[in-house]
Amino acid sequence: MFKITVRYNSTIPVCDQIYSGMIDEIRSGNLYYKTKIPSTEQVAGVLGLNLNAVDRAYGLLLKDRVIRQFKNKKYVMAPGDTDINPMIKKRSRNK
Repeated sequence: MFKITVRYNSTIPVCDQIYSGMIDEIRSGNLYYKTKIPSTEQVAGVLGLNLNAVDRAYGLLLKDRVIRQFKNKKYVMAPGDTDINPMIKKRSRNK
């Protein structure tokens, strides 16, 4: 599983921390095109988070085309250079 740190006492919403953590993992090279990523249930369980927060984060990642979801609910990293994706840059600045 990828490494994401969530600070429970932060003023940054948990879903934004997960989103930023995923982007950091991509930029560091730990996640790349076609990498299978854990389900929302797995992430929530490992991090001890509410499933809704993880669902929101994955929803943002789907919307920004960072990840793809297939009918069998498997998630994989989407193609493309995330460093030039304008939505990711915009969302990362709004942390």
